[in-house]
Amino acid sequence: DGGNMWVSNAGDGSVTKLRASDGANLGTFAVGPDPRAVAFDGKNIWVANFGSNSVSKLSADNGTTLATIIVGDRPWGLTFDGTHMWVACWQANSVVKIRASDNQIIGSVSVSSPLGLAFDGSNVWAALNGGSGRAAKISGTGSPRVLGEFNAGGFPGFITFDGSSIWVSNSGTGDLTKLRATDGSNQGTFPGGGVNNSGAAAFDGTNLWVVGGSLLKLRPSDGQVLASFPISGGTIAFDGANIWATDLSGNTVTKH
Repeated sequence: DGGNMWVSNAGDGSVTKLRASDGANLGTFAVGPDPRAVAFDGKNIWVANFGSNSVSKLSADNGTTLATIIVGDRPWGLTFDGTHMWVACWQANSVVKIRASDNQIIGSVSVSSPLGLAFDGSNVWAALNGGSGRAAKISGTGSPRVLGEFNAGGFPGFITFDGSSIWVSNSGTGDLTKLRATDGSNQGTFPGGGVNNSGAAAFDGTNLWVVGGSLLKLRPSDGQVLASFPISGGTIAFDGANIWATDLSGNTVTKH
C-alpha cells in the first residue's frame, strides 16, 4: 500500500499487515472465508473472498471493514486500473468491474474460469484457467467487453504486465507465456517454476519474478533466468524496493 505489505491468510479468513521496512506485524484483520487476492486502490485495501462470493474493502490505515460487496461465485483475482477494481469470479465465469470510490458494480463480462488479472495501462487481462489455455484481453473503458483471447499454456493461473508485455503463468505446463500487450501475439515460452506450482509473477521495474518450486528472477527481454532461490510455492509482490514471497511450507513470508 506504499508502506506496508498485506498478506491474505486463506486458512483463517483474515489479512495481516506487515510494515515493509522491517516486517513488523501491525495487525491481523478479519475478512471473508478463504481470502485470495489482495489489491490497493491508492487509499483502501481490497480482498477477494473465495469462500463467500464477495470482496472486502478495508481501510489501509487501521484495517476497518468499509464495505463487503457481493460479486460472483468464487472470486479469486483482483486488479486496479486507477478508478475501478476488477474482480475475477472463477466459478461464475465472469470478470466484474467495480467503481472503487462508491463500491458500485459498473458491469461484468463473461469469460471462462478467470483467475489472475492484470492491468496494462489501458485494458485488463485475465488468465483463463479452464481447458482453453488462453488469456483474455478486456476493454478497460466503458462496459467490459472481450477484445480478444490468446493462446497461452496449460491451465493459466497468474498474469502480470512488464510495461510492454503480458506474462501468463501456466500451472498445468509449469512455464510462462509472453504475449505482446498491443495485439496478443505470442513472444515465446519460458521457465516458470515447475508444473502444478503457483506460478505467481511480479515485475520489479527491471526484472520479472515467478514463484513455483523455487523463486526465479528472469530478464523480460528474453526470459533468461538470472537467479534462483529455494522456496515452497506461494505468491509474490513487489514493494518498490524488494520482492516479498509467501512460503506455504512454513506459513511465513520472505523478503528478497
